[in-house]
Amino acid sequence: MKRNLLFIVLYALMVCSNLSPSANANNWIVDDGVMELTPEYTVQHIQGRPYSDVYAAFNFNPQKKLVQLRTDDALRVNGHVLQGIADARGYYYQARIPVTEGSFTFTLTRAPGQIMTHSFELPVLGISELPKTYLPYEKLRVPVRYSEPAPYIARDSYTLQIHGTSARLDLISTTREKDNRYQIGRLPDIQDDAIVFRHISKLAPPPGTYPVEIYRQQRVELGKISSISRTGWATLSNTQAFTIEVKGK
Repeated sequence: MKRNLLFIVLYALMVCSNLSPSANANNWIVDDGVMELTPEYTVQHIQGRPYSDVYAAFNFNPQKKLVQLRTDDALRVNGHVLQGIADARGYYYQARIPVTEGSFTFTLTRAPGQIMTHSFELPVLGISELPKTYLPYEKLRVPVRYSEPAPYIARDSYTLQIHGTSARLDLISTTREKDNRYQIGRLPDIQDDAIVFRHISKLAPPPGTYPVEIYRQQRVELGKISSISRTGWATLSNTQAFTIEVKGK
């Protein structure tokens, strides 16, 4: 899931910046210390691991370019420096952060005395009982101790992914339906203390036992939690891995 999530993050950055997968160093610029940056932060945690994977990128909207910070230690999360990485997809930062209490503070120092800080909490997964079986194309109910998201959470969603041998089966929990197709709304579909998942993939794996990831993801608009950033967002995901038996019709 880490690799898939990183690809999604970088793809979103490329779309926002009009970059292509073949972009080179000319597609990003170095921070001049005064330009308005749009931060894009990602935290992904898998339960049972003593660390979380953290990613960050910065966009300069007027030029539609990604931004390389001026110093190697300009960005820290919980005191840990994020490493800058340049590749064909763009310029971004990453680190593996030890997890203590599920809190993550991003500190960007662009110049002495010019510090931008944002703090986030990892969403509580709250699964009461993991499902053991799944019948393809049917709704799946998963017991949960659901905690309402804070008002500044722009979107709160649950996703369940079954990793088949040749394809991945996605189930989402949603409260919105448009043109007879379910989409991820702001809040998940919680009924009688259970998450209701719906099948959105076209194909299902054949009967058998497969690895599964269930995760809760929250998206935060930085402008709603801080006056420092007018734009930007953070996405935090909390994941639990297990196995499930896919039944035949």
